[in-house]
Amino acid sequence: MKKNVAAGFLSFALGFLPSDASAAAIWMEDFTYADGSLTNVSSLWTTHSGTATPILVSGNTVAGMSAGAGSREDSNRLLDTTYSTGVLFTGFDLTLSTTPVGSAYFLHFKDTTTGFRGRVFLSEPTVTGFRLGLENDGGDNAAPLPTTSDLNLGATYRVVLGYDTAAGTSRLWVNNLNEASPTIEDTTPAATLVAISALGLRQGGSATATYTGLDIDNLITATDFVSAVPEPSVYALGMLGLATFCFLRRRK
Repeated sequence: MKKNVAAGFLSFALGFLPSDASAAAIWMEDFTYADGSLTNVSSLWTTHSGTATPILVSGNTVAGMSAGAGSREDSNRLLDTTYSTGVLFTGFDLTLSTTPVGSAYFLHFKDTTTGFRGRVFLSEPTVTGFRLGLENDGGDNAAPLPTTSDLNLGATYRVVLGYDTAAGTSRLWVNNLNEASPTIEDTTPAATLVAISALGLRQGGSATATYTGLDIDNLITATDFVSAVPEPSVYALGMLGLATFCFLRRRK
């Protein structure tokens, strides 16, 4: 009897898990590497610009990214193929410890060279903290720049970027699970369309666009929105069912 009850509960709990969870994910990156330069500790990431101030992994997180005067490393990880149609998504956890000056982009999709699209920016706050900005192909201090409201230093946000490879437009969600209502969007198409083949992390080299203390974790690239924003509570329910099943089996 106990076995049947446990199995039934497990089936019920796992029934809440989406059958296509992560089915559209291209790759998931939790930076579970030794501490050190990202391109040294992982063969999946490649430097495409900059020679100094490497992107570092610390405590299984990309930690302490910065922007400012001087050379800084930028890195990318290839997708599974090249995309010229459809929407690409990337979701990530973001924490920032210092207030930015100006607006510097730090993450983007890219082609095989320097075609950067769907650029996500750190921007000065209206009052305090920081804002996130979005531009399809503009550089640091791009204007006009669609931005969020002020966000809090030290808080962790789940950010999702969506870039339409055929239209050259982008959308951004911040702690927002409603795909139909992005937090901000840039509807002005990129000047030229490029075939997207990678996701890039970027540390700016501008003296007028600066920040320090940017951490990024739990990075997912995908071809649908849902796969970029996994809901921990749903997976926790499944694990609770599994734990209960194991517990009841031991009491047989």
